[in-house]
Amino acid sequence: MRRSRSRAVQLVAVAAVACLSLLGTATPVQAKGVITFVAYFDDASHSNLVGSSTFSECPGDPSYHWGAYTPYYTITSEPCP
Repeated sequence: MRRSRSRAVQLVAVAAVACLSLLGTATPVQAKGVITFVAYFDDASHSNLVGSSTFSECPGDPSYHWGAYTPYYTITSEPCP
């Protein structure tokens, strides 16, 4: 009984090391950032734009804001070019 338990522990350890070594050699996928656009409006009908913000995770692309922040907004995102 003791011998079979010891063998099982050894097999689990070998399998764990094999899995970890495979993970270590995998090439990571380059994560692309996103650009998020927020448009602020003066009412719930979204008919009059009063402000805008852009939050960018793209290299060399700055984030900015102009106008007013309001509780009436839309948010859209797209991947970096």
